[in-house]
Amino acid sequence: VARIAVPDADRYLLPMAGLLTAIGVTEIYRLGPSDAFKHGLWFVIGVALFALAQIFLCLPAGRYADAHGFKRPTTLCIAALVPGIAVSAVWPGFAALCVSAILSGGAVVAASIALQRHVGRAAAGTSELKQAFSILSLAPACASFVGPVMAGVLIDRAGFQAAFAALAALPVVTWLLLRKAKDSEGDRDAA
Repeated sequence: VARIAVPDADRYLLPMAGLLTAIGVTEIYRLGPSDAFKHGLWFVIGVALFALAQIFLCLPAGRYADAHGFKRPTTLCIAALVPGIAVSAVWPGFAALCVSAILSGGAVVAASIALQRHVGRAAAGTSELKQAFSILSLAPACASFVGPVMAGVLIDRAGFQAAFAALAALPVVTWLLLRKAKDSEGDRDAA
């Protein structure tokens, strides 16, 4: 199905993600068979909430980025992402994880749209555009490595709440790095 729907997509990424998810669910089952269904259901609900937030916010996020440039949407996304993740550190539980999934899903898609729009407008030519988007595509890959590894180490050493607190601090680091970025020419509102 993926080969038909998205023919240019990586043919190994989705099967690998499915395999890793299956290994994780198997490990949960081995740790506590009575809790395996509940944890699997929580996983499905969390992923669904994350994805639904992205689906419903992509068009409004694009319109907002068109109207306000790069910095304002990105700052708002970070302002939603930090408490969205921190809520799971303060009040650990299923409801907090659902709030985290919704806020982080919406913030991620809105920030990605604003960033891609900014990079597309900032590039001077075709080769510069290709180079900029190549570099930009490394960010999700790096985040998909650093975040889970850091969370895993912190969960083993200090517990889930410490891991969520550290993950909530990462968007602040992003904000500090992006403060000096300039909105591209043609943006109506320099934030």
